[in-house]
Amino acid sequence: MRWNINRFFNPENRFWAFMERVTDICVLSFFWFLFSIPVVTAGAATTALFQYTLRLTADEEGYVWKTFREGFKKNFGQATILWIGAVLVGAFLVF
Repeated sequence: MRWNINRFFNPENRFWAFMERVTDICVLSFFWFLFSIPVVTAGAATTALFQYTLRLTADEEGYVWKTFREGFKKNFGQATILWIGAVLVGAFLVF
């Protein structure tokens, strides 16, 4: 069997599709870390991360930044309130 170099560099190759997903997850992890630095926004960042991964498993994902930003903005209020509540309950249980 001859090895075809053109098949290897085809962007629709399974290897490159896998590498694209790995890269998307790495970028997504960076965005999550960046947006979680102010601890108050960690809930919204986690919600945006989870929303993107759900789209990733359903093959509906778009651009990482656009999807993450939309999920962050859409769920910011509700996720922040729930996150602050979870932090307060966790602090209460620790003390």
